[in-house]
Amino acid sequence: MTKAKELQVRIAKLAAEGFCPSLIAKRIFGSNKYREKVRYHIKKLEKEKILRPIRGTKNPKLYTKGDDFWKFINKHEPENGDHVGWFIAKAPAEAHHFFYKFNVISPASRPVPWSKAWAPNNKHADIEKLKRELCPDPAEYKSDIHRVWRMSPGDDFNKMVTIKEDIGRRSHTIMIMMHPEKLESAKDIEQIKKVMTDRAMQLADMLQRAFGYRLGLIEESDGHYAFEMEKETVKIAKKYNIRTQEIWFDESNGKHHLETKKARVAKAIVELPDTLEELKEMIEEQQKTILEIYDELHKTKEVAKAQAKFNAFLIKTIDALVQDGVIDAKVLQQYMQADAGADTKPDDRRDVV
Repeated sequence: MTKAKELQVRIAKLAAEGFCPSLIAKRIFGSNKYREKVRYHIKKLEKEKILRPIRGTKNPKLYTKGDDFWKFINKHEPENGDHVGWFIAKAPAEAHHFFYKFNVISPASRPVPWSKAWAPNNKHADIEKLKRELCPDPAEYKSDIHRVWRMSPGDDFNKMVTIKEDIGRRSHTIMIMMHPEKLESAKDIEQIKKVMTDRAMQLADMLQRAFGYRLGLIEESDGHYAFEMEKETVKIAKKYNIRTQEIWFDESNGKHHLETKKARVAKAIVELPDTLEELKEMIEEQQKTILEIYDELHKTKEVAKAQAKFNAFLIKTIDALVQDGVIDAKVLQQYMQADAGADTKPDDRRDVV
């Protein structure tokens, strides 16, 4: 395949997945200054019905697969094609937003090392005083009060954790917020909810023992699982609101993720490379078995051919011997009838009851 045709294949595949000419140029050539070259090829591909423009897209004009897309790809697919799919997520996964809330029955009796404190509706609040007070009165500040303790590994705990206290006129709660955590395997995904809950309970116990809180029952929030994705993929997905009830795309905090709340979906994504490898091995094994069966059938066919040739030769030889009078035809007929009946004749040696 020529380099020009290989380039067209790469452009067609990227364009069909929603990439605009600038992004295609950047991905293939490393710079978007070649976007006009990409547009030239896209127009040719559109004319040949390999690509079809997406209705409603104008600047940039986006494309999807045309009527002859797969015919073109299957004909010219390079051996080492550069395929970029919508659903290529980079391992490992991350556990996000695993938060745990406790109602405060009794406030702290000893000072907590708050990292930050604020009263949203009182810009003139004494922040240092808010940090020091065991239980500030919201009525005094004419505002709810929020305080945060960002625990670093080693501060009575081996993980990054944020503890937030919200003091309102009718409510007083402690929120334990776990920081994102890497999940290397499907087993990690299965266990993370229990692991996070156990940590929250340990922290709640520490707050009660170390600072004198009395806390109520734990309330869990639904965390989710995040997978790093290509920046361009997430931008296009967000632009066209591509999502389902179980997965969505997020580009907050400068990161680009595919996210899901379902552990089974996260496990499927993590296991996808292994699943594909297993399928590949199964297909190869089946292909090997089919080839072995084919070889055996081929051998059987050859044996059958040889047997047929031998039978034909034998019949021809016997016929010639009969014609020449070497073998008496009647004797031969009697012999063949006797031989045919031997298969059905009872065996005299068997016991008869």
